[in-house]
Amino acid sequence: METVRWAMGGAAVIAVAAAVVLWPRPAEDRRDPIVAGDGQEVVLLPFSSDFSLDPLPPGWTHRTFWTSPPMDLSFVTMAGRPALRCATTGGGSILSRAVNLSLDEFPQLTWTWYVERGLTGEVDETTEAGDDHPVRLFLRMADADGTPHVAEIIWSNARYAPGDYKVIGGFQHLVADGLAEHVGQWREEQADLGALYSHLSGHMAGGRLTSIGLFCDTDNTGASSIAYTTDVVAHRRP
Repeated sequence: METVRWAMGGAAVIAVAAAVVLWPRPAEDRRDPIVAGDGQEVVLLPFSSDFSLDPLPPGWTHRTFWTSPPMDLSFVTMAGRPALRCATTGGGSILSRAVNLSLDEFPQLTWTWYVERGLTGEVDETTEAGDDHPVRLFLRMADADGTPHVAEIIWSNARYAPGDYKVIGGFQHLVADGLAEHVGQWREEQADLGALYSHLSGHMAGGRLTSIGLFCDTDNTGASSIAYTTDVVAHRRP
């Protein structure tokens, strides 16, 4: 498996987020990006179909961190749906794919999640020490001049509702779903990437999605999580 390992002090996920923003992008992060064809949608993360996790296909990167064990990944069928299973125990990593997609043309994102084991107990997700989530999407965007912007779309543990923004150290997390009552269910999700880009950049147009990844982590709390994700699809503006 092609991996990129980063050394970081401490286990706080905010350190992970800061490293993702500031660390020089590896060359493979820019190679073989998925681009739009003539259709109405682009499957960015094709998790309903098996593909090689070792080695990864061109355009894919598995970022692991020296201070944490990576998430365990496998293709399975869960409750009748083929999906990518990610499991963590006191660790985390990011499986990402290079993208080159206009957010003016493809502003909508859809996918489904199933959290089998979420984070429970005294986990304060408003703090760096409690900034763990059983599943999230990591997004890298850019202005027309190349200025980067990063954010995550997360499954909230207990505090946040869909549409909320969680901000830690200036890093933006958009909440798609979550809460204990939704554990053990397939949840249909959608996000307006155009609006998210505007929120991050202050620009109404001109943004591009340059990378998207699946990020599961329990490195701060040392807990365990299990989640499943199906295809993540970008949709052309009607």
